[in-house]
Amino acid sequence: MYNRFTIGQIIGMLIFGITCNGLPLAGFVGGTGWSVLGWCALAFFGGMLGGLLMAPSNRFSGAVGGAIAGPMGLLAVYFYARNRQVIYTIESFIVMMIASLPGLGVYFLLRLVGNAMFPPPRPREEFYDDDEDDYDDRPRRSHRRDRDEEDDDEEDDRPRSRRRRDRDEEEDEDDDRPRRRRIDRGD
Repeated sequence: MYNRFTIGQIIGMLIFGITCNGLPLAGFVGGTGWSVLGWCALAFFGGMLGGLLMAPSNRFSGAVGGAIAGPMGLLAVYFYARNRQVIYTIESFIVMMIASLPGLGVYFLLRLVGNAMFPPPRPREEFYDDDEDDYDDRPRRSHRRDRDEEDDDEEDDRPRSRRRRDRDEEEDEDDDRPRRRRIDRGD
């Protein structure tokens, strides 16, 4: 089943891709004046923020996995492209993804342990089996006490009226007898 990415996940992927790219460090794309340690720190924090945003249900696991995957992907691309004259973008992408797999593994391990220790709330099942006869999705009313369960002190002064049933209405239509009418005498 395909789920669309949220805006936060898209921003997280962009942050991860921009901060963990080792091509400028290797001298491509104009080069850089930063040292390897500065780029590793940027990849660490960028990977942490990207992982945090990419995993909305397990933010801690995403942040730790991203903090590991970011510098590893950066250093792998840097060492792969360091003494090369030409490199394809897809090459650097594949190298970065393979080098980021340990961070992905840490994410899944932390998510597994975290969900075992603190299970997420279970969603209410919206589907049911057609064979189940007892399934009823009508809204429930609060429980009313029966008349005999009420306290003896409490008396209900309201008059009780009989509700008409469909059967009574049908009988009324068939019956041609004159009805008794209540006459209000103005005494």
